[in-house]
Amino acid sequence: MKSGRYIRTKNEMFELPQLSATVRQDFNASKGVKHRADVWFDEPSTEFCFRADRYEQEITLLHFDSLGPRFQSEEVVEDVFDRFNLSQ
Repeated sequence: MKSGRYIRTKNEMFELPQLSATVRQDFNASKGVKHRADVWFDEPSTEFCFRADRYEQEITLLHFDSLGPRFQSEEVVEDVFDRFNLSQ
């Protein structure tokens, strides 16, 4: 969500792109499948698709070259253990 790239599916069905690895059942997660712009979004991407036979589902991870890896800080949530450690 932080990248601004997501597929809204709350009120409507999203049809997977015909060139996607999921539709083609290309579950080679180690290499990924490179796609040109406009297959998933408006820029080239690499799709990593994993098949979970036990749960009868596919999980797809999309990597966009232009965004690149970047640090995203996580929210620190204080719990009871942290409070006890601070009081010592």
